[in-house]
Amino acid sequence: MKGLEAYLNKHGKHFTEKLAMSITEGRWNGNKVKKAAQRKVYYNVTGSTLGDMVYLVNKEYSDGLLCKNNIIQCVASMLCVISSYDGGRDAAFSDWLEITEDFDFTPYI
Repeated sequence: MKGLEAYLNKHGKHFTEKLAMSITEGRWNGNKVKKAAQRKVYYNVTGSTLGDMVYLVNKEYSDGLLCKNNIIQCVASMLCVISSYDGGRDAAFSDWLEITEDFDFTPYI
C-alpha cells in the first residue's frame, strides 16, 4: 500500500479524522462525535484518537445494526469498543487494514 509506512510513522495505527471520513459514509464529523461522546460523560483515557472514534461511529451507522440515524446510540456502541482492553489501542485501524487490499495513504500523511 502506497504511503503506509510514512502514515504509520506519523499517526501510528490510528485513523485521522480526514481518513475516517473518507473511508466511511462520513455522516458525523469529529466535532459532532466529540460533543455526543461528552454527553455520555466520556473522557478519552483509552489512547483512541478522534479519528478512531469518527471511524467507529460512522462505521456503526453504515452497518446499521444498532443505531440507524441516532448518533447517541452509535457513540454508545463506539464507547463499548474503545473501552474494551484491545479496542482503545489500535484494534479498529488494524482490523480495517486487514480487509483493505490496496489503498493510497499519501493524501493522509
